[in-house]
Amino acid sequence: VKLKNSLLLDRSSLGLFLVFALAEVFTSNIQFSSYVAAALCVVSLIRLYNWYTLGIWKAPLLWGLYVAFAFITLGFFIFALMPYIPVLSRSIALHTITFGGIALITMSMMARVTLGHTGRNIQQPSRWIGIAQGLIVAGAITRIAPVTIFPEYYSSWIFLSQLFWIAGFSLFVLVNLPILIRPRIDGATG
Repeated sequence: VKLKNSLLLDRSSLGLFLVFALAEVFTSNIQFSSYVAAALCVVSLIRLYNWYTLGIWKAPLLWGLYVAFAFITLGFFIFALMPYIPVLSRSIALHTITFGGIALITMSMMARVTLGHTGRNIQQPSRWIGIAQGLIVAGAITRIAPVTIFPEYYSSWIFLSQLFWIAGFSLFVLVNLPILIRPRIDGATG
C-alpha cells in the first residue's frame, strides 16, 4: 500500500529545503546540514515510492523526470553522509543534484513542452530524446561515482562527464530545433 502524498508532506519538504538552503548558504555547520539533508532524503524517498509505477520505463519523458528526482534524493543522501565519510564532498553532492537532477529534469520538461506547444503528441517523443537523456544519466554517473572511487583520474572523469553532457544536449538540440523553427503541425497559433 502506497503512502499518502499529503499536504503535510509537501509543506514538510518545502520547509526542510528552505532550512537546508539557508544552512548551506549562511552557516558552516556541516553536521546540522547533514541532519536536514537526511530528513529531505527520507521525504524524497517517500515521494519516489509514491510516484513509482512500472509504466514509467516505457515513456522517456516520465522516466527522465523520475530518475532526475532519484538523483536529487541521492544528492541529499550524500549531503547527509558527508560528515561521516570523508571521501564524499560538497562538490559531489551538488553535482549529483545539479547534473543528475536538474539537468535531466530540464531536458525532460523541455522535450515535453516542445512537443506540446508545437501541436505534437507528448506521448510519442523521438527515440533520440531517450538517448539524449541516457547520455545525461551516463554523464552524471561518470561525474559522481568514478571521481569518488578513483580520484587519481579526476581530470579524465570530469572530461568524460563533460563529453556526455555536450553529446546529450547537442542531440537534444538536433532533435528539437527543426520542430521549434517550423509552424505548429496542428495549424494553431502560438
